[in-house]
Amino acid sequence: MGLGIRTGLSPNHRLSSSVKDLQPGWIGEMGHPDQAARWTAVKALLGRSQAALPAPPLRYVQACAKLYGDFAEYLEHNELELALDTLMELGRLTSPHGGFWRDLERAAEIMNLNDRIPALRDAYRAAPMSPDDA
Repeated sequence: MGLGIRTGLSPNHRLSSSVKDLQPGWIGEMGHPDQAARWTAVKALLGRSQAALPAPPLRYVQACAKLYGDFAEYLEHNELELALDTLMELGRLTSPHGGFWRDLERAAEIMNLNDRIPALRDAYRAAPMSPDDA
């Protein structure tokens, strides 16, 4: 289960073993051989998802503007779980194509956020197809 809290800790900060156990292989020291590659992959998927978002409906412009700001801040501080959650909320407000949801699903899988995956798969199935998918 994801923590859903902002700690302000750097990615190099050593966490207690009890927190590490919540998401094995994801939360931990950047010194792990594949950790940097995993963070890079997640950031790329989140960035691609953000770029795929359509313009929000007029009634959600202000809410989306705040969420975009939150997303940028979370990404800047390597708070990737919160960045993913923010993109999920943006997706609920803007109805993006399926590729958006598929990229978020891949990011959640890399971060071992298994509690997010069923909702992301459902959103993918319910999303409109992009012209590239046809």
